Amino acid sequence: MSGTVLNALGHADLLIKNSIISAVTLLLCIILFQFMGIEGLALSWAVSIVLTYFILLIDMKKILNLSVKSLFILHYPAVVNSAVMYITLTILNSNIELTGLTSLLINMMMGAIVYCLLVFVFNRSIVVELKSLLKR
Repeated sequence: MSGTVLNALGHADLLIKNSIISAVTLLLCIILFQFMGIEGLALSWAVSIVLTYFILLIDMKKILNLSVKSLFILHYPAVVNSAVMYITLTILNSNIELTGLTSLLINMMMGAIVYCLLVFVFNRSIVVELKSLLKR
């Protein structure tokens, strides 16, 4: 949630809280995963972002009086699309032996293509909204 929205709702303190939690979790994760090198750094960022996001979701649930079911329904499409994209990329990487920059570029392109196709197929409202924004 953006800082403007939190300020408008009278909860600017959550911005500071979220920033502090993010910094602390990132530091702890870097310490925990430092033995893994660059992959540990990437894992640290991923874990830190997910933990911070869940803490922010809990706060937003309280502020906006949302149910767990409504939060689940809101996040369900993105989580499913991401999981399918991850499985697709895992299968791709296990079948094709690429390294370095070529592997990175192919993974980025395939990930984007798979995710966009899934959004197009399963979440038409986003596509309709995108079309209306592009017409302006």
